[in-house]
Amino acid sequence: MNRRRTHRRSAGFIITLSLGFLLLAGCVTAPLTPVPHEPEPENPIPDVATMYRYWAMIEASPSPRETFRSSGWELDYFGSDETETLVLGILYEGVYHLTFRPTRGSFFRGRNLLNYAAWPRQPAYHPQGSEFRAHSGFLTRYESVRHLVMGRIMAHREYPIVLNGLSLGGALATLAYFDLQDVAPDLDVRLVTFAAPRVLTSGTVRRLERAGRIDESRMIRFVYGNDVIPGVPPAWTGYRHVGTCVQIGRPRRLLALSGTDHWPGIRDGIRAMLAEAGLDRSEIGY
Repeated sequence: MNRRRTHRRSAGFIITLSLGFLLLAGCVTAPLTPVPHEPEPENPIPDVATMYRYWAMIEASPSPRETFRSSGWELDYFGSDETETLVLGILYEGVYHLTFRPTRGSFFRGRNLLNYAAWPRQPAYHPQGSEFRAHSGFLTRYESVRHLVMGRIMAHREYPIVLNGLSLGGALATLAYFDLQDVAPDLDVRLVTFAAPRVLTSGTVRRLERAGRIDESRMIRFVYGNDVIPGVPPAWTGYRHVGTCVQIGRPRRLLALSGTDHWPGIRDGIRAMLAEAGLDRSEIGY
């Protein structure tokens, strides 16, 4: 009996170790990317102050409120109770921002389990026969708010649009970005994500590249240190990132993952970058 238990423990350890190695194998090294302290017209990477503004909107997104610090922003929250998906709309300085809320609460409760539904499928809003494939769980959450997202976008279509999000929110912003390319290709849309997981299949990204729909200068994804979330789903499962990767905090190391770099590391790292640029959060107002 003891021998059987020992064998089961050994098998469990080997399986766990193997799965861990496969997950780690989906991660790559990445050098630090300089984020400009001042706006640079020819540089698609936002300067520190602009990056922090996007981040502050993420901090305002978890739950509805009347005001956010002393920003003066008019906050428009909308979403789906069924999938626990929330979106925040802010019109600021002639730009309409849509920020998708990150995962809230335990990763292993309720509708957050959708984050693990990683099999690819076609969006329900695509015509039959479409070859576009994305993470099923993320699609389910985006589809639950899509009609509201499109309504807000069309009501603000005269403005440049920034789609923004952290983690799960970055995945949903990515889906919205490519959805808008189909629905309203004339719009001026940019995508900014923080610690986003992979959401599109490799085949879909290749087809988008061949169609000229991947503009790296309009899609920026910030990754902090060895954050675990940008490494999932692992590349070997057939998923691929899109956009220009901006590595902040410290260089990403091979076979190194960190949960604290996802939170609160990325928040603390962005605040440190703001201070290094000589900017005071209390003076900015958010």
